[in-house]
Amino acid sequence: MKKILLLIGIVLVLASPFSVYSDDVSEKINSLEITISNLTIRIDALEKRLAAIEKMLIKSPSGGQRSEAKEPAKELRVEPKPKEIAPLGPEDFISISGGFLLWSVNYKASLGDTIFSGEIENQSIKSYKTVIFNIKVFDEKGTVLGGHDFYVQELDRGAKVPFEVTIFGVNMKSIARYEIKFDRGF
Repeated sequence: MKKILLLIGIVLVLASPFSVYSDDVSEKINSLEITISNLTIRIDALEKRLAAIEKMLIKSPSGGQRSEAKEPAKELRVEPKPKEIAPLGPEDFISISGGFLLWSVNYKASLGDTIFSGEIENQSIKSYKTVIFNIKVFDEKGTVLGGHDFYVQELDRGAKVPFEVTIFGVNMKSIARYEIKFDRGF
C-alpha cells in the first residue's frame, strides 16, 4: 500500500510541470484561434472588395478599361458626418462595457469600406495580454450594416492604446451610428 501511495506521489510531482506547460499551450492555442479568425475575416473582405472591383470594371463603358483615372477618387470624398457619429475631440470619450473608454474615435471611407480608428483606455481592474472587442454599424433605421470582432494586445491597467478596424463592404455614407463593446479578454 505504501508503495502505491509513493508511486502516486511521484507521478503527481512529475506531472505538475506539465500542467503549467499546458496552460501556456492553451493560451497560445487561443491566441492562434483569434489570429486565424481575424485572417478569415480579412480574406472574406478581400473577396468582397475584389467582387466590387470586378463589377466596376464590367460596368465601365470602355469595356473594362477605365479611361478616367479620377473616378475612384469620387468615392473617397468625405462628406460631413451626421451628428450622432461625429468624430470625438481629444477631450471626448465614450464609456463602453468592461471598464474601457473610447477616445477620439474617427472613421473614413476607403474603396467602399469604412475604417474606424481611435484609442481604447483600460480603466478596468485587470491588465490584459489580448482584449477582444466587437464593432457594429447601423443605418438610420437601426439595421445592422456590418461588423465583426477585433482585438487589441498588451492593454495594461490604465493604459491607452490606438486601434484601427475596417468594416468591409459598408460605405461610410450609409452609417448612422456605431457600437463598440468589450467581448472578452485574457
